[in-house]
Order: sequence, then structure tokens, then C-alpha cells
Amino acid sequence: MRLSKQILLSKAKKKLKSVEYIDLSDLDIVAIEWLSLCPKLQSLNLRNNYIDIVCNLTSCNQLWNIDLANNRITNLEGLSRFVALGCLNLSNNSLTWTELRKIQHLQILDVYLHGNVKLENDPNYRIHVIDVLPNIWTLDGRMITST
Repeated sequence: MRLSKQILLSKAKKKLKSVEYIDLSDLDIVAIEWLSLCPKLQSLNLRNNYIDIVCNLTSCNQLWNIDLANNRITNLEGLSRFVALGCLNLSNNSLTWTELRKIQHLQILDVYLHGNVKLENDPNYRIHVIDVLPNIWTLDGRMITST
């Protein structure tokens, strides 16, 4: 399904210019579109869709929480413009180590990556994630410590 302005309006339940949270989960969405109409968006739930590429988030300067779990994501290019995020859920997608490096500069309080088979097949998964994403505080719900 293509995301439309009408779907955004029905889910936002208020003017799109002022919406801070929107739940677009379980809608069979194939692409991130129309979010430029939501410049004050702080929390975005796109869980359980069919999204391959994270894109079209450039106008959402206030995004802090992004849930993209249970999609088909292979490309994180659209997250590279961010500096910091509170929570980024990329669980159960199709991410690779190369793709993860595109967001290595991000400061992230909570990141969830479990269920990405190409990452989890690495016997040193946790250590390698911490090496690739040195500015994270928790990984898959577990605090990062010096040990």
C-alpha cells in the first residue's frame, strides 16, 4: 500500500503541521512518503510494514523515536542526516554491517537490532555492533558498559 495524505490525516487525528506522534504500523506500507507534511513529528511508528529503504525523513527535524521493526529494511541512507535519536528500533529487518556503518556517527540512547540475521550470525554480534556504533547507550535492551 502507498502511504497517502488521507491515511496520515486519519491516523494523526489533528492537523498534520502540529502532529508529534503518528502510528502507521500494520498498514502494509511499502515506502515512507508524505512525512514532510508533519514537520513537528517527534515519534514515528512504522512497525510491521514492507519498507525496504529508510528515506524521506529530511523534513522531520524533531524526530526522536523511530520504530521500523519488522520490515524489510536494507538501506539506512535516510537516517544518516540525523545527529541523535532517543530510540531507534530496527529489529527484524535485513540489515548488513556495511549498511549499519551509515549511521555510525549517530548518538542513540536505545537501539534495537535483534532479528537481523546477517548481523546476528556474527558470533561476536554485540561487540561488533558496539564497534560500528560507538555512540549508543543500550543495545537490544542491555546497557553498554566497559566490560
